[in-house]
Amino acid sequence: MKTFFSWLGVTYYLSTEAINTMLAALSELCADGSSLVFDYPDENFFDASEKRVQNTIMMAKAGGEPMQSAFFYSEIEKLLEKHGFLIYELLTPDDIQRDIIDKAGADMKAFEHVNYCLAVRKN
Repeated sequence: MKTFFSWLGVTYYLSTEAINTMLAALSELCADGSSLVFDYPDENFFDASEKRVQNTIMMAKAGGEPMQSAFFYSEIEKLLEKHGFLIYELLTPDDIQRDIIDKAGADMKAFEHVNYCLAVRKN
């Protein structure tokens, strides 16, 4: 049976190895056509100059849950493909700002260096 998995706000705190293990487990559990949505920090996240990015990193560390991972698009793509998932849609902060926030007329800003991914299980 097709299943929808929401894995938002998690990848930041896991090592690449732990993410790989989780994707392997999901791959075993879900049927083709199942969807996984998650967010992940991009390759520039830890070196970002934006104050709210640095504050988020520092708060997580101070709370005992340091952020551990950030990825290039190609790394996420390969990791997902390894476990039978294909990227169906990927939204960058610019995409989110333009296509969602601005269109809604909201007075807010997409979080810098955080991408949202919708992947679909396909054998």
